[in-house]
Amino acid sequence: MGKMMGVMSLVRILIAVFLCFCVSLPALADNVCTNSHFDGELYQCTVQKKKLAEENLNQEYAIAKKRIVQMYGAAQQQANEYISNVVETQRSWLKYRNGQCDLEASAAEKGSSVHEVASNLCIIRMDKERTSMLKQLPY
Repeated sequence: MGKMMGVMSLVRILIAVFLCFCVSLPALADNVCTNSHFDGELYQCTVQKKKLAEENLNQEYAIAKKRIVQMYGAAQQQANEYISNVVETQRSWLKYRNGQCDLEASAAEKGSSVHEVASNLCIIRMDKERTSMLKQLPY
């Protein structure tokens, strides 16, 4: 029983190291939390960066909807249809993002700091990508 526990612990450590390595590559590319040297610092940094990325996403989403209204001017029905499409697309994208980030973090134990860091880094990355796309609206 003791050897089995040791093997399980080793497997968990190896998975955590592998996940951290995989997660750190995109994080380093974006300079997200690269100065955090301890698990607690890294976790707190990703929480803060995630909050900022979500705020930026929500802000750009609101701005994009305003641009659509301005672009269509008097054509209110067309503007409403376009905005309705944007709202539905955003809702679907959020479901996709959450599922994708859950998938990317699934190698770590749910609820662990490694899982949360992996999920946060994914959300940061995807929110930045989506924010860039929203800046292009209306197409």
